[in-house]
Amino acid sequence: MKDLFCLLIFFILTIESALALPRTVSVILKDKNDRCDKIGLTAPFRVKDKTFGRGKFVLQTTDNDEVELFEILARKTLVKQRVIEITPVLSGVRLGERKYAGVLKVRANKYLEVINIVPSKDYVESVVGSELPPHFEDEAYKALAVLTLTRLELLGASSTRLATSIVDSTQYENYTGLQAVSPRIKSCVQAVINKRLFYGSHQAPKVYYHSACAGGTSSAESVFGEGGRGLKYLKGVKCDYCQESPFWREKEHNVPRQKFLKLFGGKFPTVEESDKEGRPTRIAFNNKKSSGYKVWLSLGRTFGWGAVPGNKYNFSDSPDPKFVVLRSRGAGHGVGLCQWGANEQAKQGKTYREILKFYFPDCQIR
Repeated sequence: MKDLFCLLIFFILTIESALALPRTVSVILKDKNDRCDKIGLTAPFRVKDKTFGRGKFVLQTTDNDEVELFEILARKTLVKQRVIEITPVLSGVRLGERKYAGVLKVRANKYLEVINIVPSKDYVESVVGSELPPHFEDEAYKALAVLTLTRLELLGASSTRLATSIVDSTQYENYTGLQAVSPRIKSCVQAVINKRLFYGSHQAPKVYYHSACAGGTSSAESVFGEGGRGLKYLKGVKCDYCQESPFWREKEHNVPRQKFLKLFGGKFPTVEESDKEGRPTRIAFNNKKSSGYKVWLSLGRTFGWGAVPGNKYNFSDSPDPKFVVLRSRGAGHGVGLCQWGANEQAKQGKTYREILKFYFPDCQIR
């Protein structure tokens, strides 16, 4: 019986450790540093055992794929090696326009590659402040923090490996460093630091959110297709709470016709199917078919997200034959939590638990 009890305790501890929040997260800093061969660095900071207390510096690549730390005023090279590890002296390290908690590892591979190894709590605080405007309500901050914590915990200890690192873009979660963090955000994250989103007896394997749904969210399966199958807890809900969003009303944008047609093999595409919220699910062109979500990503990457901010979109001929009209409502893919809707519910007195229950009705917080 004693052996059985010990085995049970070991099993419980193994499960808990497997799902424990990682101590640190590796964030690949690409948003401002992608394909750069030179980045500014401002003191104070430390490299190895040497502290640089003042001055401005440049990190740059060399012909030998090394990283060079160059002091601008003195016009001299201070360090040159394959990888330079920069640690903070005070509250963070200022790289370019942003300041980061944790350690920066910089390596050269034709361009500079910068990895921020940051404590998980600092990362969550920055994501909440980077994703949501400063005027949003506390309960909206808390709801987003729970989703980010749930995502991180599912990464586990593997998040410290480069192969599974997070990128600092909206493809993952927007992360802009310490300047996005306020005392209020720190307090909100601390209030839910041990809360996670569960589906049944397990943590929700995937959680999603977006800026504004413009009337209703969609199911993961209808938007992501095969990628959303099995995520039955990610269902669509009616939502009129995001009417204060700048993306509630339809946006219209003219794009060059030839550039538009090039995406579809020279043929004008046709929306064959849409879900009940008006998000295209199947688009036909040039004897091919694609998901509406993939086409939306292609349109955004080609013409910029200002041209088609929401996945609730359509297109048509323009009165000017040189252009095509793109129209869209909302912002983001439209699955999971609606950030502007969450804020309006918070303004109406809903708690973060009630907000999450609204957008994830089959899930629990614990």
